[in-house]
Amino acid sequence: MLLGLGVSFLLFGWPVIRRVSADSRLRAWAMYLSIGWLMVSWWPHLNMHRQSADDLQGLLHIDYGFHVPLMIAAVVLSYSFLSLARSRRSEEPAPANLEANSEGPLATEQAR
Repeated sequence: MLLGLGVSFLLFGWPVIRRVSADSRLRAWAMYLSIGWLMVSWWPHLNMHRQSADDLQGLLHIDYGFHVPLMIAAVVLSYSFLSLARSRRSEEPAPANLEANSEGPLATEQAR
């Protein structure tokens, strides 16, 4: 099921990722490829393990070849999430100045 979701994401997910990361095309591509790798890479990984079960050196190469990119994808997605959160926070309007508001809590103290 995850393989089908991953293939569907790779076919149809680019417009959504592009909208989420509209300010950085590089970040959008990194997120797109990382999510795709996380969702699709298990299938060839599992099948390669089945084919080279007796070759320990081959298993080591397979594991490094699949697990290191998984770690890189996790770092890319974590960094992308944090940078998106920072950019969204900087776009929020600043809170209203309470001192300028005559009905605020500071106005009652100043009137006393």
